[in-house]
Amino acid sequence: MLDKIISILPEIPLLCGMVHLCILYLLSNEKAKTYAATARFWLLVSVFLTTVCYYRGTDTISAAANSYTLLFILCANIALYIIMILSATWFSSLKRTGGRYYILLLLSSGSINMMLNTENFCVYGFCFAFLTVIGGALYGIHTSQQQINLKKYIITSALVLVILAIGLIYVGQIIGAENLTTEQMQLFLRAYSRKLSTILFVISSIVPLLYALGIFPFHIMAEEKACCSILPVSHYFMLFLPIVYWGCLIEINQTVYPVYGEIWKKIYQALALISVIWGAIGANTRKNLHGVYAYSSIYHFGIILFLISLGQERAIFAGFIYLLCYLLVMANLYAIFYNLKTHGQYISDIASLSGLAQTRSYTTGALMISLVSLIGVPPLIGFLGQMNMADELLGNANYVAVGIIFAALLILSKAYLDIMKVIYFAPKTKSFDSENKSILFYTSINTVAIMTFAFNPFNMIEKIKDMFYVIFL
Repeated sequence: MLDKIISILPEIPLLCGMVHLCILYLLSNEKAKTYAATARFWLLVSVFLTTVCYYRGTDTISAAANSYTLLFILCANIALYIIMILSATWFSSLKRTGGRYYILLLLSSGSINMMLNTENFCVYGFCFAFLTVIGGALYGIHTSQQQINLKKYIITSALVLVILAIGLIYVGQIIGAENLTTEQMQLFLRAYSRKLSTILFVISSIVPLLYALGIFPFHIMAEEKACCSILPVSHYFMLFLPIVYWGCLIEINQTVYPVYGEIWKKIYQALALISVIWGAIGANTRKNLHGVYAYSSIYHFGIILFLISLGQERAIFAGFIYLLCYLLVMANLYAIFYNLKTHGQYISDIASLSGLAQTRSYTTGALMISLVSLIGVPPLIGFLGQMNMADELLGNANYVAVGIIFAALLILSKAYLDIMKVIYFAPKTKSFDSENKSILFYTSINTVAIMTFAFNPFNMIEKIKDMFYVIFL
C-alpha cells in the first residue's frame, strides 16, 4: 500500500496545480505571469518529490523507476520550467492568460513521469497517445496570424497511433495484456524472434518514437510543429518532447530489443545517415528561423540515432551527451526568439533580422555563440558533442559515416552563416522593440553555460554518467 502511495506522490502536485489554475480562471484573473508562476510552483514541488521518491515500488506502473529514468525526468522538467518562464512573456505581450496552455504542460509532465518509469507497454502506449492528444490541443492554441494545419497533425498522429495499437493488441492476445512488461516482452521476443508478425510488432512500437522525433522518413510534421504553432508551443515541441522520446527509445532498445541488434543496427544507421543529409540540405532551403532549426534538428537527431545504433555503452552515452549539448544550445536560441519583436509582433523570418547587430549587440552575441556552437567550434559546448561523436564512430571504424556527417555539417553550416550574414551585413529594414531584461538575464546565463560546459565543471559529466549507466546494469 505504501509503495502505491509513494508512486503517485509526484503526480499529486501536478493535479493540485491544474485545479489551482482552474480556480484562477474562474476568479477571472487576467495576469499571465500569475498563471505561469502558479504552474512553475507546482511543477517544482513535483520535481522535488520525484527526486526524493524516485525509487518506487515493484507492483506499480512505476516499477522501472531508477536513476536513469530520474535523469531524463529531471532534464525534461527543467526544460519545461524554462518554457514556462519564457512563455509568460509571450502571453503577457498579447494580453492573454495562457491558462489552458499551462494546464496542458502540467498534464504533459505527469504523462512523461509515467511513460519513462513504467515497465508495462500498455502504459507506455497510453502515455504516448495522451502526449499526442496534448500536442494536438497545444497545436490548436493559435492567434489569427498563425496558419495552423491541425487536420494534417490529426491524420498523421492517428495513423501512427493505430500502428502502435495494432502491435500491442497482437502481442496482448498471445501473452495477455497484463503480461506486456519488459521482462515478459524479452522472453516473448526470444521465443518468436524469427516470425514476421513479431518483427512487425517491433516496428510498430519503434515507428511512433521515430515519428515524434522527426527522423527521416517520418519527419512529415517536424517543420509544421516548429513553424506553424505559436512560439511557446513550438518551444515545447522542440525542447521538451525530444528529451522524453529519446529516453524511451534508448530504454526500449537496450532492455527489450537487443535480440534484433544487428537488424536494427543496419536500419537505424541507414535512417540516421539519410536524416543527416536531408536535414542539412533542408535547412539551406528555409527562409524562416523556425524552419532552419527544425531541419537542423533532423540532422542532429540523425547523429544521435547512429550512435544509439552501435549498441555500446560508451556510444549510447555519447549520443546522450550530444543530445544535451544540442538542447542547451536550442534552449538559448528559442529564448532569443522572445526578444525578437518589431512593433509588438514577434518575428522569425531571416530577412527581418537585417541590421540586428547594429542595435541589439547582446542578443546578437548570444545568437552568434549559439550558431557557432551548433557547428562544433571549440571550446563551445557543441564541440564536446562533436568530439564524443567522432571518437566513438572512429573507434568503431565507421569512417564512411564520419565523412558523411562532416560533409553534411559543411552544408548545414552554410545555413547558419547565411543567418550571420543577414544580421551583420544586410541593411537595416526594421526597428526592433526594446529587449526584455529578464530574458536577457536568462540568455546570459545560458550563453555562459554554452561556453563553459565543455570544460566539465564540477565533474557533471561523470555524475550524469553514473545515473545514465544504470540502464546497462
